[in-house]
Amino acid sequence: MTKALYECLRNLVNKPSRIDGRIWVAAVLLGYFLLLFSILRFSTGWDTAWKRLGVTGYVLPFLDARIVLAGFESKRLGYDAQLYNPSDPVGRRFANPDFWLALTPLGLTQSHAIFVGIILALLFYISAFKIMGKLTLYEALVYSLILCSPSVMWIVERGNLDIVVYFLLTMSLVPITKSEKLVIRFFGYGIILITAFLKLFPIFALVVLLRERKKTLVFLAAVLVVPFAVYWFSNLEELEKISRNLNLSETWNSFGYKVIFIIVANHFSSFNVATGLKAISKFSLALTVGVTCCSIGLRLIWKIFQQVKVWVNRDYDQNKSLDSIAIGPYIDSFRLGCGLYAGAFLMGTVYDYKLSFLIFCIPQMLHWIKGKNRLNVISSVALLGILGTLYLSSDQLSVLNFDEVINWFLVGFCSYSFAITLPEWVQLSIHKAAKRVKMRFPGYRTNMRNS
Repeated sequence: MTKALYECLRNLVNKPSRIDGRIWVAAVLLGYFLLLFSILRFSTGWDTAWKRLGVTGYVLPFLDARIVLAGFESKRLGYDAQLYNPSDPVGRRFANPDFWLALTPLGLTQSHAIFVGIILALLFYISAFKIMGKLTLYEALVYSLILCSPSVMWIVERGNLDIVVYFLLTMSLVPITKSEKLVIRFFGYGIILITAFLKLFPIFALVVLLRERKKTLVFLAAVLVVPFAVYWFSNLEELEKISRNLNLSETWNSFGYKVIFIIVANHFSSFNVATGLKAISKFSLALTVGVTCCSIGLRLIWKIFQQVKVWVNRDYDQNKSLDSIAIGPYIDSFRLGCGLYAGAFLMGTVYDYKLSFLIFCIPQMLHWIKGKNRLNVISSVALLGILGTLYLSSDQLSVLNFDEVINWFLVGFCSYSFAITLPEWVQLSIHKAAKRVKMRFPGYRTNMRNS
């Protein structure tokens, strides 16, 4: 079945197109917003219009942009917005680093929320079109489905600051991937470091350093990670305030490794006899779906584990190394996207708009699907998984939290793809380490063969 799925996708995305598919994507987005504003004319509010398109809206436009603008207002009033932010319309404290408050002298207030929200939306779509590159018609269909999904549209509806991070990271890839000069690439890495000061979790994007040679990587990692670590270890009080202001136990429109466990715990804690039959039937259905999905997921994980085990234990052949088969022209963007997605997943619970960072992975995945390599079939399944989690994460479309099962699979896919496309010197180091283990434990090779 997965093979047939791959063949179907491969034939579709390989079909040539006379015009750049990005024109089709732009047309679809234009149609989406025309539909939104048509609905808005006959709706009772901003939130109602968005909800009809599956997006969790709020009555005030660009709510997340407002928390920053409210932070500016509170600071002008003499308050520490990370502790008390009275200007925020819903009473939220400022859950971002102080770097953002350095923009207070610009004089922005909540009256500029619409203007700021539109600018952020434009930055988001400029970034997305830059990441896409030239597209065929069916590749354009994939990107249209992604960009019009409830989870991705949510980041636009909220005017979230992650858009700034998204834009800066997109710009950082230009010098990193295009220049042969280390000085210019260092400028791109420096942009990534700046985003890590702005939002913390983008530090995971520094996995793009893997494109460098070993000595260069070690040097750049020290130059970039040390200032980040020194700054935040010397400002633990600010970090604690940010952590307190983040609700990491929230499962509403969220993903992360904790979410599925919190949902199960909440289900049992809210169980009562009065709703017994209904609760039991719902739980039985959820359990059946969960067990089925988990069995499929475990089979995929076991297959991946077996392939990695074989790869680690075989004799290393530089001419047949997996990176020469699987690495494509968008590998830096893919690694960056994997790092951000895995980093967000490991935070425990984060809002679904952070799924937007998976867009960085799509160009390389389409490249794998279009060719013949070891990652083409699993990339086809993962692409459908991305579409699934982007749509099923919506409150209006959520089905038994199936999206959380998909996210666990996507983390496995990202980890596996990331591992087998490691640079040659990393692969060689792994094989040398495996060889040392074999020499230390004489029975190791025999046991691995028997397994």
